[in-house]
Amino acid sequence: YMRAALGKPSRTVEENIIMTARHGGISILITSATDALAFLVGSATVLPALSWFCQFAGVGVILCFVLQITLFLPALALNARRARDNRYDCCCCFKAKVPHPLEEEQGCCCCCKCKSGILRRSLKKTGGFITTKHGTAMILCLFGSLLGVGIAGGTQVYKDFKLEWFFPDSSYVNEFFNWNKDFFQGGKPVTVYMRDLNYFAAQKDLDKLHNYLNTSKFIDTTEAIEDWHWEFQDSVRQTTSEWNKYLDVHGHFGEGQKDNYYTALHQWYTDGGGTRYRTRVKWMDDQCENGTVIDPKAAVEAKRWDTCNYLKGLDASRISATLGLAFTDKGQDRYDTMTTMRKELAEVMKDHGGAKTFPYSFEFLYWEEVGIIDKELTRNLAICGAVVSVMIACLIPHWRIAPWVILSIVLSVVDLVGFMFYWDVTISGISTIYILISVGLAVDYSAHIAHMFVESTGTGPERAIAALERIGPSVFNAVLSTMVAVVIIGFSESYVFRVFFKALFLTVLLGGAHGLLFLPTMLALFGGEKPHTQHSPRPVKNN
Repeated sequence: YMRAALGKPSRTVEENIIMTARHGGISILITSATDALAFLVGSATVLPALSWFCQFAGVGVILCFVLQITLFLPALALNARRARDNRYDCCCCFKAKVPHPLEEEQGCCCCCKCKSGILRRSLKKTGGFITTKHGTAMILCLFGSLLGVGIAGGTQVYKDFKLEWFFPDSSYVNEFFNWNKDFFQGGKPVTVYMRDLNYFAAQKDLDKLHNYLNTSKFIDTTEAIEDWHWEFQDSVRQTTSEWNKYLDVHGHFGEGQKDNYYTALHQWYTDGGGTRYRTRVKWMDDQCENGTVIDPKAAVEAKRWDTCNYLKGLDASRISATLGLAFTDKGQDRYDTMTTMRKELAEVMKDHGGAKTFPYSFEFLYWEEVGIIDKELTRNLAICGAVVSVMIACLIPHWRIAPWVILSIVLSVVDLVGFMFYWDVTISGISTIYILISVGLAVDYSAHIAHMFVESTGTGPERAIAALERIGPSVFNAVLSTMVAVVIIGFSESYVFRVFFKALFLTVLLGGAHGLLFLPTMLALFGGEKPHTQHSPRPVKNN
């Protein structure tokens, strides 16, 4: 608004507001439309958290734009009338004794008489330098080097997420994890669950399952493998066992011995060596799992499981083991271990349900994300990139300008992902959200410069300098204010907030640099010239 008023003081407040909406509103529309569409289209992801974020961000951008047009502009008009009437900003009921016309700056406040324009003049000089041959060469070398480093980092970035990252660094949970890593580092516990299985018919395959657990490269055999069925079979194979005579040459209960199999199993479960495995099997008849109870009528102890129907067999069971550290250290290794074990166990038990025998650990809830997070990140970036490209092409319909805006945004995101690797940030659901935010911010920094380049007249370098001079201060202030706002988050003890700081800091630094330096340089070279017309706004001259 100030720029419109200074350009032509004779205009009314309403005319200045119209000029403000005409020029600034188009830039805001471009960035808001691209951001909102990119987020809303990206909400079609299979990850619920990421989908919710995209919906929230898309609706938020739309509401921000609507409020800018319907609330901010009227408030700006009211403030302009206050300034026109020479009223104080804090006490608008009182008028100042000394006139303060908008075209005659009085300083920032009563104690500071310095006038504005330093940043605008500095950016004008910057534009004058980067549009020279030496300046252009320097910019191309600088951003070429950034791209090379970014690509190198992007090829090395890996997928990983650990539950303990959610806890503050000073938390006793993290202290435990650190001590455990230093003194008792090991793999992750895993449990093999079996359900809807005919255990009598599956005796041979249960032995194969035991052998698999003892020979698989994924299992740490130095840790105990608690296999209840193997222990039961070993007990009945002893020559002193009363059930040994019912076994065949392979050490299994032979054909027609199903009742003896379950009778021996229940006996071992209640009074034999199976007492330690009582929590690892689930009988069809719940009474088989109840021990000593008191009969309230007879006032004597009784054994419920003595009268249960154990011949129905088992409903489910589980076997415990420990995954090797080498296969659970990094995110991709953990995911590959989990999926490969599922396939191999299903193959071992293929004649008895297959997929109903499966490994599980609580941490699988987080390992699952690793398998799809890179695809989801690539997919959402591609969707955002396509939407941004289409919107920029529609709202900046100049084939010599729009491609450079798109390229500037793409390079910003590529550099961001690469530099996140050097800052110890992995690809996870958290960092994916922040990377998608970066696309929207990168659009803002470049789109404003491009729109002002379109509005400016003269040769390519003149238009680039004019764009930097007119809209550059606003973009620079946006970069600086955002950077200052997130710096404090960098001292957080929370992993989530530290990643947010790193992603946002790199975004505003790299995106702002591309918008303020790279894009004007490219537009000066390839944007072409635009002749002066009576409707084209001329660059503001500094006296």
